[in-house]
Amino acid sequence: MSSFLTPIRSTPESNNVFTESFEKVKNTIGSLFSKPKQKSSSSENAETKTCEDIPLRESSRATILRKYFETKAKKEPTLLEGFGLGIQNQANSCAIACILFNICSMYGYREHFDEFLAFSEEDTEDARTLKFALMDLVSHLDSPYERGMVPGFKLENIRNIVMPEDTKKAVFLDPDEFITSFFDKLNIPFGKSLVKISPTQEQIPNTKKTTSIQTIINTILKENSKAEESETIIDEKNTKILFIQMPRQGCEDTKIDHIKNYGNVWPSPQIEIGSTRFKLQSYLVNVNRNHYISYVYYEKFDQLYIFDSNAAEIDDEIAPAIHQAYGLSRIFLKKNSLRGLVAQNPKLFSGLEFHYKRSVKNLAYLTYVRDDEK
Repeated sequence: MSSFLTPIRSTPESNNVFTESFEKVKNTIGSLFSKPKQKSSSSENAETKTCEDIPLRESSRATILRKYFETKAKKEPTLLEGFGLGIQNQANSCAIACILFNICSMYGYREHFDEFLAFSEEDTEDARTLKFALMDLVSHLDSPYERGMVPGFKLENIRNIVMPEDTKKAVFLDPDEFITSFFDKLNIPFGKSLVKISPTQEQIPNTKKTTSIQTIINTILKENSKAEESETIIDEKNTKILFIQMPRQGCEDTKIDHIKNYGNVWPSPQIEIGSTRFKLQSYLVNVNRNHYISYVYYEKFDQLYIFDSNAAEIDDEIAPAIHQAYGLSRIFLKKNSLRGLVAQNPKLFSGLEFHYKRSVKNLAYLTYVRDDEK
């Protein structure tokens, strides 16, 4: 049986990791989550256009660059599962942790986001600082030396850079609040390569029948057509990434006080807008209306991986975790039925119904990437 400190390869047997006793990790958890001592560092200015051109000095930023490119050079990253993997939650930043995991980890389509890390002469100091922080995060997630975990203080640091006015309050955020500020800080506007869609509750049927994201998109397109709006939802030539924010959900003790008033929605594996097709990269669900977890689709293995930044508490420390949602992608792709898969292997697919119901009932935020191979 693998211990907490042993990377667990992605196998059906590793799904049982969530049933392991926490006693095995109590003597080692401290070193993984401890915050390093503060060190003074001199500021550096990199004036070159690309990160490859930046000279590697004996500095923290040089180390980040070296680790980042070593990580990118890996041809076959090893998928890990278990506790102590992913991004540790801190300061009520579960939505931010999920978004950053989706963008920066190898489990999703990270190549679609790599270009955002390229340095430019037009970068502000905040943008440059954020890019270094993101590179550091990528290296932590995919490096076997770091065990694929980002300590919570690094997450809070990114939140400080992106949303300094909200960080002090440590409030519960909606995903779209962070995404908007995140790309604004990187000076990447929405409208062309990046597009946001925010359906209203009125555009989602409030029935017992589950509605697909594609159906909701069709409704929006139809309404736009009737209104004779000149602007389309996307730029068919340039849009690469599509973010969809479902109507807000929350409870009284959070910043969000809207209550869900629409039926279940399932995340379509592909959606088409005009002649352009997009494929699902990840989606967030709102658990208990005050915590987000992420489901990320890893196309190579045709599997959805679940990331929770606050999966457990061990010795007063938050432990993030990653594991597979076995069979869930096959349900959404309509390759198998829920009952059929459970009947095939009740042990392996024991949690399938739970993950399916949670996904369609609490779907909150989706990311789609352009599919040019249709």
